[in-house]
Amino acid sequence: MAPQQTHYKILEYATTKRANWKKKWKIMEYSRF
Repeated sequence: MAPQQTHYKILEYATTKRANWKKKWKIMEYSRF
């Protein structure tokens, strides 16, 4: 695998993780009410 491709995969993974966290936080916010 080319280093460029690896970097892209890591970037993609980080973005997904952040999106999942935002989703999780939104659910937590809603479940408080």
